Amino acid sequence: MRLHLAIIMIMAAVATHAQTAAQLFVNMPDRLFPALTAVNRADMIDFIDNGMRAVVSNAMDSTAEMTAKTDDYIAVKTSAMGSMQMKVLPLNDSTSVICLVRTVCPGACMSSVRFFDTGWHLLPCGQYFTMPRTSEFLLRSDPAFMTDSVGHSSLADIELHRIDLAPDTPTMTITSTICDYATREEAVTLRRWLKPDGVKMQWQNGRFAIVK
Repeated sequence: MRLHLAIIMIMAAVATHAQTAAQLFVNMPDRLFPALTAVNRADMIDFIDNGMRAVVSNAMDSTAEMTAKTDDYIAVKTSAMGSMQMKVLPLNDSTSVICLVRTVCPGACMSSVRFFDTGWHLLPCGQYFTMPRTSEFLLRSDPAFMTDSVGHSSLADIELHRIDLAPDTPTMTITSTICDYATREEAVTLRRWLKPDGVKMQWQNGRFAIVK
């Protein structure tokens, strides 16, 4: 009897560790995704698994669509201007964390990132991710940047970034969206300095690190 109970407990622990992005998405607390019920989220999974367009009606009298799904990644277009991505990332052989990125694009896109354990308890973001410095987004380090009329302006201090998680690799790409906020003339100048492909970061030893 004790052996049987031990086997059940081990199987339960393995099942918990082996939770896929789909299972975690369905079990996401409503407070984190109030526009969609657990039934809505389960329907999305069912639709996309069966090769159908994964669109459901939400509580805001609009629609949401799951646009991508792998074992450890899910992307949802939550509205005309918003999206959500989640990625399950390993900490060690028995523990994973969830990286949740929300993006809104009222003009210039802005992303926020949070981390949770697999029970959806909020974790300290700084333990797993630090936003790259402004200099990391520049094509080159050049003294002229500091004297550039736009680069030296307050625009250089405005933090507007889009964060994209990769479906198939433990990486994220952070792209500056300041050009979408600036005037046309300012954007032309800024693009001379900014990396067009943004900054790539890779999950290494339990946190995201810049890929050099």
